[in-house]
Amino acid sequence: MNKLIKLLVITGLMLCAATSFAKDRAQVLKSDSLGAIYINAGKIFNLYLDQARELLKPENAVELEKIEEQLRRHFPGKFSFASLFKRLSKFADSALCVPDGSLWLSVDEELRPAISISAKIRPQELFEFVQKRLGNDKIVPAKNEKNLIEFEIPTPGYSLTLSITNQGIKLFAGSNQAKEDLQRWKSLAGDADNNNTLVAAEIDISRIKNWLTEKAQSGKRSESFECLSRFKVLSAALQMYSEKKGSEMVEIDQSLLKSEGCITEPVYCPQSGLYSLNNDKELVCSIHGTVSKPVWSTKIPRVAASTHLKPFDSFRALVTSVGAEFKTKINDKNLLEQWVAIGKQQLQAVKHMAANQMGQLPEEHRQKGLKLLDSIKIAVDGDWLKVSIEDLDEKTMFAGITGITGAAAAIAEP
Repeated sequence: MNKLIKLLVITGLMLCAATSFAKDRAQVLKSDSLGAIYINAGKIFNLYLDQARELLKPENAVELEKIEEQLRRHFPGKFSFASLFKRLSKFADSALCVPDGSLWLSVDEELRPAISISAKIRPQELFEFVQKRLGNDKIVPAKNEKNLIEFEIPTPGYSLTLSITNQGIKLFAGSNQAKEDLQRWKSLAGDADNNNTLVAAEIDISRIKNWLTEKAQSGKRSESFECLSRFKVLSAALQMYSEKKGSEMVEIDQSLLKSEGCITEPVYCPQSGLYSLNNDKELVCSIHGTVSKPVWSTKIPRVAASTHLKPFDSFRALVTSVGAEFKTKINDKNLLEQWVAIGKQQLQAVKHMAANQMGQLPEEHRQKGLKLLDSIKIAVDGDWLKVSIEDLDEKTMFAGITGITGAAAAIAEP
């Protein structure tokens, strides 16, 4: 009987955890999301924490110094891994905020972020910790309860709500009324459900192309309306001139209109179109046409951005404990095969060059490097161009994530 009760309790806890996980995911994966990222924050945090504590041990001082030396050689400055590891270990020991599950991030069509982080948090202590770090720049929460700290973050277009509870952190736009759409993000959700997944991401390029086109069309209408609205000012000025002089102006002369007090300043098209009068004495813009026959402008840079994305429909990335996969869906079969062929040639050239460079390394490290190079594959996978890295161990994958993060930081630094 006791075993049955324990089994029911365990099953109940697992169902609660699964329900909570699905709820957090559903709040991020919306019908209007352009892309989303999943990170196994708990697993990554714990592994980095374990490695940091291991390197801080006295017997590993030499190895840590080697890492510091490599850092100083490539990125001179005051940054120190030893200092970072100590702060990380100290913060983890404080238990103010310890990631214990997933991190979800998405962006919708209004460029509003949605973030959900699963973590064990002591809200009041964490808030006090942040306040101390801010010094005199104190922040006042909208809600301040034992297990809930909430902030309202105003932005030009919408308001964000940041909630901190003992179960995690959430950031959502209060104005987003889009419905959950887990079916649309089924592939990403499936990757996230795999225990081996460290990072998974998906970008809906088709939706981004439609979004860019709609924004461009909206921009065209907006700028056309702005131009045509200026016609009213100019039309009123021409009417005033006609009444004042007793004759109509044959050609638009805004300098003359200004000198006669009909306008205070010359009126121009927002896209540098030229104003003139047609045969019917109707105001016409060389770009936007007339009030009776408006022409939507095509000089919107965003249209070009949509054109550049034309061959692509989707992008997916998956990093697991044993490999990685990056692929993009291409809607042109000939282009897909051409790019894969070029990619294979380029990869072979890179492998050959890297193999020569690794000739000076110790044999063990050289073999590991060659194995890593050989694990990289480029192939056609249906409608997808796929780059995969296979048969790696978990530590190698974490090292790869660290390397990519470091490279990104180095690029962003200047």
